[in-house]
Amino acid sequence: MKGFFRRKESAIIFAAFLIFGVSGMLSITSIRKLHGNARVVNYVGIVRGGTQMLVKRELMGVQDDDLVNRLDEIVNDLLEGGGVNSLAVLDDDDYMKNMERVRESWIELKAEIERARASGDSEDSKMLFRQSEDYFDLVNETVFFAETYSERSVTKSMRWLIGTDVAFVLLILLSLAWHSRSVALKRRADALGRIAYLDSLTQMPNRTSCEREIADISMSCPDGNIAVIMFDMNNLKLVNDVMGHQGGDKIIAEFGRILNEEGKNFGFVGRYGGDEFLAIFRDSDDVAAGLFLALIDERVDTRNLVAESDIEKIYFAAGCFVGDLANMDVTEMINEADRRMYEKKRFMKEGSAVRSAADRASRAPNQ
Repeated sequence: MKGFFRRKESAIIFAAFLIFGVSGMLSITSIRKLHGNARVVNYVGIVRGGTQMLVKRELMGVQDDDLVNRLDEIVNDLLEGGGVNSLAVLDDDDYMKNMERVRESWIELKAEIERARASGDSEDSKMLFRQSEDYFDLVNETVFFAETYSERSVTKSMRWLIGTDVAFVLLILLSLAWHSRSVALKRRADALGRIAYLDSLTQMPNRTSCEREIADISMSCPDGNIAVIMFDMNNLKLVNDVMGHQGGDKIIAEFGRILNEEGKNFGFVGRYGGDEFLAIFRDSDDVAAGLFLALIDERVDTRNLVAESDIEKIYFAAGCFVGDLANMDVTEMINEADRRMYEKKRFMKEGSAVRSAADRASRAPNQ
């Protein structure tokens, strides 16, 4: 499930960047196209103004062949594209039809200019003037078509850009939503993972975590000695009988908390099961293991001082073994620590029995 959401999130991010790239390309293309359209409109206007100037000069008897050639170039470039003016061809039928008529009318106007020059007759000049007016109207109409096409192009480009921008924003929002969901799922998975490997009563690593630690040490074979300590709580059955399982759970939880707090500076400590706890310290020695046990004794003694009765006190037995993985595997070390712990437990029971017998004898009446 996590991989599914991650792939979906990646796909959305990829799509967002793709749309962003397309939007950028569209922006560049639109700017270039609009620039080309603006140049066409401008040059159609130049044809109009330049022809007016040319006719005015011709009527005044001033010949300007350079302007005629210049207008020739512009008209041809507007119709065919490119040329010395690097003009674009507008993809508009009305404009192109008008430009065809403009070029035909321009050819006729040039012929009329030549006749007026050759004859010098006022009637030919009047004919040139009338023809130039028709030509100006045609060019004006062509300017209108060019401007209309340019405005449509601007509107179309704006719609495309707005559309891609909206799609980009939506994809970003969708990506954020997917990301938030994947983060929530990850947190939930992590929480479930912690629950799976955490003992609910003591809030320390559970039996599964202990087995994982053992398996990891067995596979990795770390250098240095391994210190293994097994703990088993005493008198817990009596506590459960007198105080109920809630009372026993309270004592287990308190002892687990002490182990967890002190053990985090040494290595791994977990609840091995029931009233048993396991400590495994990598790259350790007898001194470190002894220090840890001394700290536990001190914390337990301090806690027991405030216990309301002996039955509420924490009693435990511990067995410690320090060994090298080159000579013994970690399971054998645990078994040895467990054996020593039960020896200690038996010794404590025997000592308790002797003390009880002595106490009973001291209270017995003199024979």
